[in-house]
Amino acid sequence: MVEAPSRVSAGLMMVFEGGLRLPLPDRAGKQVRPDMDVIMGLRTEDITVVNGHEGFPSEWKAEGIVEVVEPLGSETNLHLDLSGTKLVARCEGGRSIKAGDHVPLALNLNHLHIFDAASKQSIY
Repeated sequence: MVEAPSRVSAGLMMVFEGGLRLPLPDRAGKQVRPDMDVIMGLRTEDITVVNGHEGFPSEWKAEGIVEVVEPLGSETNLHLDLSGTKLVARCEGGRSIKAGDHVPLALNLNHLHIFDAASKQSIY
Protein backbone atom coordinates (compact mmCIF):
# COMPACT_ATOMS: atom_id res chain seq x y z
CA MET A 1 0.00 0.00 0.00
CA VAL A 2 1.15 3.51 -0.65
CA GLU A 3 -0.13 6.77 0.71
CA ALA A 4 2.30 9.17 -0.82
CA PRO A 5 2.24 12.96 -0.93
CA SER A 6 2.61 14.44 -4.37
CA ARG A 7 1.76 17.51 -6.43
CA VAL A 8 -0.42 17.50 -9.52
CA SER A 9 1.20 19.02 -12.58
CA ALA A 10 -0.36 20.38 -15.76
CA GLY A 11 -1.66 17.51 -17.85
CA LEU A 12 -2.77 15.90 -14.57
CA MET A 13 0.35 13.99 -13.65
CA MET A 14 1.21 13.25 -10.02
CA VAL A 15 4.78 14.30 -9.37
CA PHE A 16 6.46 12.86 -6.26
CA GLU A 17 9.45 14.34 -4.41
CA GLY A 18 11.84 11.64 -5.65
CA GLY A 19 10.91 12.24 -9.29
CA LEU A 20 8.31 9.51 -9.80
CA ARG A 21 5.60 10.69 -12.21
CA LEU A 22 2.25 8.92 -12.63
CA PRO A 23 -0.61 9.95 -14.93
CA LEU A 24 -4.13 10.40 -13.63
CA PRO A 25 -6.55 8.38 -15.75
CA ASP A 26 -9.63 10.34 -16.77
CA ARG A 27 -12.48 9.84 -14.31
CA ALA A 28 -15.93 11.41 -14.05
CA GLY A 29 -16.39 13.63 -11.01
CA LYS A 30 -12.71 14.21 -10.35
CA GLN A 31 -11.90 17.41 -8.48
CA VAL A 32 -8.15 17.41 -9.08
CA ARG A 33 -6.51 20.57 -10.42
CA PRO A 34 -2.94 21.38 -11.46
CA ASP A 35 -0.68 22.57 -8.61
CA MET A 36 -2.73 20.84 -5.90
CA ASP A 37 -0.92 19.03 -3.11
CA VAL A 38 -2.50 15.61 -2.87
CA ILE A 39 -2.13 12.27 -1.13
CA MET A 40 -2.27 9.22 -3.36
CA GLY A 41 -3.61 5.91 -2.09
CA LEU A 42 -3.24 2.59 -3.88
CA ARG A 43 -3.85 -0.81 -2.30
CA THR A 44 -1.14 -3.47 -2.18
CA GLU A 45 -3.07 -5.77 -4.52
CA ASP A 46 -3.02 -3.01 -7.15
CA ILE A 47 0.79 -2.88 -7.20
CA THR A 48 2.23 -6.04 -8.72
CA VAL A 49 5.45 -7.37 -10.17
CA VAL A 50 5.26 -7.23 -13.97
CA ASN A 51 4.66 -10.64 -15.51
CA GLY A 52 3.74 -9.54 -19.04
CA HIS A 53 0.00 -10.13 -18.67
CA GLU A 54 -1.10 -6.91 -16.95
CA GLY A 55 -2.40 -5.07 -20.00
CA PHE A 56 -1.52 -1.67 -18.48
CA PRO A 57 0.08 1.20 -20.43
CA SER A 58 3.83 1.66 -20.00
CA GLU A 59 3.19 4.93 -18.08
CA TRP A 60 1.63 2.79 -15.33
CA LYS A 61 4.85 0.82 -14.85
CA ALA A 62 8.04 1.65 -12.97
CA GLU A 63 11.03 -0.05 -11.42
CA GLY A 64 11.32 -0.47 -7.66
CA ILE A 65 14.14 -1.55 -5.38
CA VAL A 66 13.17 -4.27 -2.89
CA GLU A 67 13.93 -3.32 0.71
CA VAL A 68 12.12 -6.11 2.59
CA VAL A 69 10.63 -9.43 1.42
CA GLU A 70 7.66 -10.63 3.50
CA PRO A 71 6.73 -14.22 2.55
CA LEU A 72 3.12 -15.04 3.46
CA GLY A 73 2.75 -18.51 1.94
CA SER A 74 0.82 -18.32 -1.33
CA GLU A 75 1.81 -14.67 -1.79
CA THR A 76 4.67 -12.39 -0.85
CA ASN A 77 4.61 -8.72 0.07
CA LEU A 78 7.53 -6.67 -1.19
CA HIS A 79 8.43 -3.44 0.60
CA LEU A 80 9.95 -1.24 -2.09
CA ASP A 81 11.50 2.10 -2.85
CA LEU A 82 10.09 3.52 -6.05
CA SER A 83 12.16 6.63 -6.87
CA GLY A 84 12.05 7.72 -3.22
CA THR A 85 8.42 6.72 -2.67
CA LYS A 86 7.95 3.78 -0.28
CA LEU A 87 5.27 1.21 -1.06
CA VAL A 88 4.24 -2.41 -0.62
CA ALA A 89 3.54 -4.61 -3.64
CA ARG A 90 2.22 -8.14 -3.90
CA CYS A 91 3.53 -11.08 -5.91
CA GLU A 92 3.01 -14.82 -5.95
CA GLY A 93 4.67 -16.73 -3.12
CA GLY A 94 6.98 -18.88 -5.25
CA ARG A 95 8.95 -16.01 -6.79
CA SER A 96 12.63 -15.78 -5.97
CA ILE A 97 13.07 -12.11 -5.00
CA LYS A 98 15.45 -10.76 -2.39
CA ALA A 99 16.30 -7.42 -0.77
CA GLY A 100 18.28 -5.24 -3.15
CA ASP A 101 16.66 -6.64 -6.30
CA HIS A 102 15.33 -4.21 -8.89
CA VAL A 103 11.86 -5.33 -9.97
CA PRO A 104 9.50 -4.00 -12.65
CA LEU A 105 6.12 -3.01 -11.23
CA ALA A 106 2.69 -2.41 -12.68
CA LEU A 107 0.38 0.01 -10.83
CA ASN A 108 -3.33 -0.39 -11.49
CA LEU A 109 -4.23 3.29 -11.62
CA ASN A 110 -7.86 2.39 -12.32
CA HIS A 111 -8.11 1.79 -8.56
CA LEU A 112 -6.28 4.96 -7.56
CA HIS A 113 -7.55 7.11 -4.68
CA ILE A 114 -6.56 10.77 -4.32
CA PHE A 115 -7.19 13.04 -1.37
CA ASP A 116 -6.71 16.78 -0.98
CA ALA A 117 -3.61 17.11 1.24
CA ALA A 118 -5.09 20.07 3.14
CA SER A 119 -8.63 18.85 3.85
CA LYS A 120 -8.02 15.06 3.53
CA GLN A 121 -11.24 14.92 1.46
CA SER A 122 -11.50 12.41 -1.39
CA ILE A 123 -11.18 14.27 -4.70
CA TYR A 124 -10.62 11.38 -7.12
